[in-house]
Amino acid sequence: MKNIFFIVLIILGNMLSACVSTKNACDGSKTATVISGVDGCGWLLQLENGEVLNPTNLEDMKIELNKGNTVEINYEKVEEMNICMMGTTVKLSCIVISK
Repeated sequence: MKNIFFIVLIILGNMLSACVSTKNACDGSKTATVISGVDGCGWLLQLENGEVLNPTNLEDMKIELNKGNTVEINYEKVEEMNICMMGTTVKLSCIVISK
């Protein structure tokens, strides 16, 4: 009976520690502002240094954005053709709205 108690205690402790995370979902991220582009571009992201990013997978990120939102992002540059002629084409690995 004593062994079962300790096993349950260990399992419960592991479950609780797995639920607590102090890390931001986008660790090492850059801050950007959501802007609207020209026709065919959809949402664009402007970094603090003024660089404009054109994310190719924004729909996949399942996030609802509004013009002017400040977001934290991680991304990688990609060589991909699209109809938008603005900004650097990127693939997002993470995006969260800043609070």
